[in-house]
Amino acid sequence: MKTIFERSMFNEIMNISADSGPMLNIHKWYTQTYPDDELGDEINDLRSFGDLYDALLSLEDPYKIIGVGDSVIRERIFQKLAEELGVDYSQVYDLWLKGGESRYNF
Repeated sequence: MKTIFERSMFNEIMNISADSGPMLNIHKWYTQTYPDDELGDEINDLRSFGDLYDALLSLEDPYKIIGVGDSVIRERIFQKLAEELGVDYSQVYDLWLKGGESRYNF
């Protein structure tokens, strides 16, 4: 069984179209899904869910990828990333919160 922490999983999902999966633009998805959230306009419009996942695997700060420091926005984006990866939200959250440590403590 593959886990969210395996880079091979990232490589496999990179073949999904730009309308879903890792190539899906975070800003575009968020502003279409939450049109009344004004902070959505501040999300980095050059980043995809693949960029975010790669950043989490590389232990980078996801807020720098997203471009907005709001936890509600981050939670919504993490939830969408989890859906696209086919994993539970907690795996994405743990990857961010625990970083490399979470890769070895199952």
